[in-house]
Amino acid sequence: RANLEGADLRDVDLSGAQLSEATLRGASIAGASWQDAQLDGADFTGVKLSGQSLAGAALQRMSFAGMDLSGCDLSGCDLSEAVFDGATLDDADLSEADLAGASFRGAHFAHTDLGGASLRGAILTGANLGTTNLSGADLYGADLRQVHIEKADLSGADLSSIKLDGARIVQCMLEDSKAAGVSFAGCDLSNSSFDGADLRGAILTGVKAEQICFDGADLSGAKLQRIGAKRANLEATKLDDADLREADFEDAIFDGASLRQVQGSGANFQAARFERADLTGAQMAGANMKFVDLSGALLDQADLSNCDLELSDLHRVSKSGTKLSGAKTTGAGKTEKKRAAAEDFVAGK
Repeated sequence: RANLEGADLRDVDLSGAQLSEATLRGASIAGASWQDAQLDGADFTGVKLSGQSLAGAALQRMSFAGMDLSGCDLSGCDLSEAVFDGATLDDADLSEADLAGASFRGAHFAHTDLGGASLRGAILTGANLGTTNLSGADLYGADLRQVHIEKADLSGADLSSIKLDGARIVQCMLEDSKAAGVSFAGCDLSNSSFDGADLRGAILTGVKAEQICFDGADLSGAKLQRIGAKRANLEATKLDDADLREADFEDAIFDGASLRQVQGSGANFQAARFERADLTGAQMAGANMKFVDLSGALLDQADLSNCDLELSDLHRVSKSGTKLSGAKTTGAGKTEKKRAAAEDFVAGK
């Protein structure tokens, strides 16, 4: 075990050095190069790491608990099972790092780069991940309970099997992320974007999701009961067999979406848009569809019994076998010949 306590290592090239379990207490390391150095189990107590570079080093099972790592370059490091509990990682670079099984309980991240990092099975309970770059990160099985993530980039991230109980994921980008079967129950997803995300079978029961964007996402078989998603964008979203019972989608956009066999009884869709949407076989009994735009929608075999369709737009709706018993249709618009002719002309028919 090397003893480098208090050593002056400034600008020293330590690439490939074997320093496992070395003592580096109080050492000066500014400008040192650590590429491929073996530092697992080393003691960095009292070492100023903020703004320093340890890029490419092997730091497995290291403890950085409570340390200030602001601006530290840890890119490409092996930090598997390392401990960062209570650490400050503002402006740090952990891109492409191996953080599998690492612990970040209560850690603080701001403008931190975790792009492409592996966080499989990592524990981030209670961490603050504001404005963090997690694009392309692997978060499979990670624990993000009670995490606060705001304005972070998780586009293309793998969120499979993560734990998110009580997390706040506000104004985040999750485009093309993988979250099939993930439970977001109890989360706040307001103003976040899941465009193109894989959310098949995901659980979003009771989630706060005002102005959320699911444009082109796959929510087939997802559970969205009682979700609060006013002004949400679900254009071209796949919602086949999803459960939307008692959900609030007031002013939401479902243009071109597929809602075949969807369960939407008792839901609020007031003033929502379903232009050219496919609601074949949808079960919408008792739903509030007042002022809804259903122009060009497919409602074949759908159950709209006891729905409120007052002042809704039913222009060119296909409703073969549609159940409308007890539905309120006062003021509902029907197919307009001039409008249909104009549409056909534009389409070249």
